[in-house]
Amino acid sequence: MSRAYSGVGHCRQSTRYMRELLRTVFLGSRTMAVLTTYMDESGTHDGALVCVVGGFVASPSQWRKFTGKWCKALKDEELPYLHVADYLASRDDFEFTKDWPHHRKTMSLYRLAGVVRNHARALVATSVLLSEFENAVSKTDGGRKYFPTPYSYCHFWSVLSISLWAQEQESRGPVSVLFERGPKKGGEIAGKFYAAIQKPMNQKKWKLGIVGTETSDNVVAFQACDLVSHKLYSRLGIMSQGKPLPNDKAVEPLGQMKMIGAAHSEANIAKAIALYKKHIESE
Repeated sequence: MSRAYSGVGHCRQSTRYMRELLRTVFLGSRTMAVLTTYMDESGTHDGALVCVVGGFVASPSQWRKFTGKWCKALKDEELPYLHVADYLASRDDFEFTKDWPHHRKTMSLYRLAGVVRNHARALVATSVLLSEFENAVSKTDGGRKYFPTPYSYCHFWSVLSISLWAQEQESRGPVSVLFERGPKKGGEIAGKFYAAIQKPMNQKKWKLGIVGTETSDNVVAFQACDLVSHKLYSRLGIMSQGKPLPNDKAVEPLGQMKMIGAAHSEANIAKAIALYKKHIESE
């Protein structure tokens, strides 16, 4: 995206597109999760490398309201759209913010995070340290076969966590899942798992509907997913180095939300591989 594009026009387009998705593709879904992936491979040591899948679960009516509130907040904050890493670094489309004080940027993110808190049922966050992922899959029989990349692992576990949440909630209808499409994003989801849950006999069992992909150009909600993914990535990177977490007001609204998912250790990954082999391979 470029700052030259029409932010208002993009929001209107996204509102219409989301309405059409909910009316057609995701018709019958009581809830829809929107997720994206974040992994910054520019760290200077292995311990700083983290893969994160982050997003939110909301009802169709909540998603409709979210888009309008999100776009209004962007307009009020004088932002064309949100890409957190570029915004905080004042680069590319956000170079015009280079003279903005840090407090202004923090408070704008705080407001945007508040929009999510007020219009979503739960936050979805799954993460893994790349070093632990590599250790687990190299030591476990068939590990690389089932999860060739940390992306595929985080995608699988995010959807499974949403399924478990839906079962605990005794959701009357299926939860559909929409991943951001792009390089190393929605293209590496664990195919056999998703193929299995698309079968009518399994949709009721797993409480999951359609699992699909879409571009950020069509779905404004992916900007909010970028917010949670980037913040989670940053905080996990700090923790992996044994440093104390700084106060970050921008994440306060997110901390007040119900969370689905977890940070996964090497032992968790080995258990997930065993679970996949036992339950998914047999579908």
